[in-house]
Amino acid sequence: MAREGRQWSDFEIAVSDYLATLREKAGDPSYRRLADLTGIKFSRLRDIFTKQNGTPTLQEFIDLCLTFGKDPADVIYKIMKDLEAKGISLSNASMPAADEANAELASADDGIDIDAWANQIRAEDTVSKKKE
Repeated sequence: MAREGRQWSDFEIAVSDYLATLREKAGDPSYRRLADLTGIKFSRLRDIFTKQNGTPTLQEFIDLCLTFGKDPADVIYKIMKDLEAKGISLSNASMPAADEANAELASADDGIDIDAWANQIRAEDTVSKKKE
């Protein structure tokens, strides 16, 4: 059974496009040459630049930015600003899976009063300090 890569987000597509621009400005080095420079397999590089299969990992992104002489943080900031200028907001993205997981964690406290527990620890610390 064939595996499908995760759906590429607007941000990941913009990352690939930006990296492709950097590659072009660097004289279009081959994927094999970039593989030698980055340690990323040439077939994986082809996937990143053609937006196929899985999206770029953070490490792949960092390695490619550094190979092209760019600060990864600056690249992220630039891409985010470019997307915002196009009306694509990344900060308001809905994350239902994370919201559901947080709700489950919050309801799984087994009736423990965290504030009372913290107060008890503080009181015990105060007693311990007085004994010293």
